[in-house]
Amino acid sequence: MLIEYEYNIQNIVSGEEITVSYAYDGTGTRIGKTVNGVSTGQIWNNGNVIAEYGTKGIKSYIRGAGGEIVKAKDSTNNNRYFSYNAHGDTTNIIEKNAESTSFAVTAAYEYDAFGGLVSGTGGEAESNAFRYNGQYTDEETGLIYLRNRYYDPSIGRFTQEDTYWNPGNMIYGDSGNNMPSYESIVQSANLYVYCTNDPINYDDINGLTLTLIGSGEEVALIYSNIERLTNDKLVLQQVEGTKCI
Repeated sequence: MLIEYEYNIQNIVSGEEITVSYAYDGTGTRIGKTVNGVSTGQIWNNGNVIAEYGTKGIKSYIRGAGGEIVKAKDSTNNNRYFSYNAHGDTTNIIEKNAESTSFAVTAAYEYDAFGGLVSGTGGEAESNAFRYNGQYTDEETGLIYLRNRYYDPSIGRFTQEDTYWNPGNMIYGDSGNNMPSYESIVQSANLYVYCTNDPINYDDINGLTLTLIGSGEEVALIYSNIERLTNDKLVLQQVEGTKCI
């Protein structure tokens, strides 16, 4: 199947041959989409989706201190809890039925190094959009919406140029001393590159900024959130490169 992407003057995906349209607010944030006549709207808070609504009902999301989804609730009051690996990828969704005390794994995911879906099993695997790095995947295109750009995990590249760079700072950087900057020249050599081709050690949740996985700030946010939810004091251990609690 051939899919062609059309962009408007702001480099925003505006439509595809498979009858998909997107809606954006004045800041460029995507607030809704319609796929084959089925519409879904989104409510954002502090840079994250906290609710979705449309013909399929309403979903609300409780976010942790690091922005990760801790719990999701649908129109039938069923609760879904998300678990993640050290990279921040959604690995499992565990559902608790509103009318029982039982829990069941309703989705399980595995990814390749660049975020391509290796396997997705369970009844919720396809309907859940928050997958690789906990970010929103468009099932109809396979692209991941990272707020400022779209990322294609099948090729490990963004579909749009990095808007940070311009003909001036690509050579001289931002120092203002009119001396060529080797670092800037190297970094701007490929305007579509994702995480400097090292998505194992870095992530990029907004399409513009690299974050080192397991940095002190990131670990502190995750631990603070879990401690708040559990009232337990947690100790970090390193086991074969994986963050463990």
